[in-house]
Amino acid sequence: LSALGFNAFMINPLTGDSSSWRSFMKSGENVGQECIINESGYMDEFNLMWGGNVNDRFYFGMALNFRSLTYAREVMQLEHPEYPLGATLSLQSNTDYSGIGINGNFGIMVHPIRALRIGASIQTPTSMTIRTQHYSVMKTNGIHKEGDKQAFSVETPDDGFSQHEVTPLRLTAGLATFFGPKGLLSLEYDYEHRENIADVHTLKCGVECVMHYNWFLNLGYAYQGTMQKEDTRIKSLPLNSVYTDPSWQDL
Repeated sequence: LSALGFNAFMINPLTGDSSSWRSFMKSGENVGQECIINESGYMDEFNLMWGGNVNDRFYFGMALNFRSLTYAREVMQLEHPEYPLGATLSLQSNTDYSGIGINGNFGIMVHPIRALRIGASIQTPTSMTIRTQHYSVMKTNGIHKEGDKQAFSVETPDDGFSQHEVTPLRLTAGLATFFGPKGLLSLEYDYEHRENIADVHTLKCGVECVMHYNWFLNLGYAYQGTMQKEDTRIKSLPLNSVYTDPSWQDL
């Protein structure tokens, strides 16, 4: 980031003095700041599944899942002058991710009586290979030399790397009770085990009422604990990188 600022002449050496520098903004000049973030992406999943039941009381199933990931993030940081001839700055940071992965699911459900169903499932960690590409563009328009306003555009080289990621193990348990044709009440608990950060606990409950034969009223509530331990993450720029968009990292 500092190299972009230097090459785009945000700071300039004073003539004849290599140890003194001046900003491309005029003394006392103020600017308005703006940040625009655009994100897009999708995840595809293909499954091989098998299941069955015993006497319509005990149900089981398993699946092998293949996933593909595509995600793009563009961050535009702008500085606008307070008057028409003031200095301007734009920093565009682009990051693209693509990846493939695999995981598995196994679940059971017990139907002991007509009005009660109890279930549990496990989702294995997803093993993924993710490719990351990053590049940035900085554009400035300000005082390069005394009385001389110039525009500059500087780009970073494309920076790409691949890494292996493993998502958390997920366990789920739940039950539902039915009130004949009038509706149902459900309760679900999710647990995710995460390395180096706090485990995540999620509790969900919901109710469905049949208002008419084709009209239903649904209400639900979910509580999820934080995955971050207190004072363990900071917003920073990674070292030795062309990244210009600060991101969270663990202490």
